[in-house]
Amino acid sequence: MEMDMPSWISAICAVITVIGAGISWWRSTLSKRAKEASEFARDEARRRLKAVEQTAAGVQQLANAVEEANSAPPLEGKVAERRPF
Repeated sequence: MEMDMPSWISAICAVITVIGAGISWWRSTLSKRAKEASEFARDEARRRLKAVEQTAAGVQQLANAVEEANSAPPLEGKVAERRPF
């Protein structure tokens, strides 16, 4: 049983199609993994940004409290009388 030329060409095209489908599936899987990884990184960056913003707000409140405490007039005291020891 010999195969004629069109049968060989058809068989070769079928093999190339199967290989192409395999490569396409592999790239699709890699793309999905990359998308999931980028979404995870995005979510992690958002969480960290929120934490940094909360920390900055706390530091600002502390700075405001320190500024308010330091803006009070200095205490003045008078010595009633001086006595030697």
